[in-house]
Amino acid sequence: MSLQDLGSIGELIGAFAVVVSLVYLSSQIRQNTRQIDENTRAAQAAASDSSIRHAFVARRMIIENEDASPTAIRACVGGI
Repeated sequence: MSLQDLGSIGELIGAFAVVVSLVYLSSQIRQNTRQIDENTRAAQAAASDSSIRHAFVARRMIIENEDASPTAIRACVGGI
């Protein structure tokens, strides 16, 4: 086997390694994209939940405060 034959074999192995690494990189990018999408959905759900909880707390505070309740009701219906 000549030096040129060994060089050709090395080139073939190198090309195969490049293809394998591109396939691996493609799968990693796909997995990362799915993870980012999942994290975005989780953050949106958490923000929505937090907003709902804060609105509930605000309403409860208005209802519990006898002085603020009539004013808040008039404000909601446009009576102020």
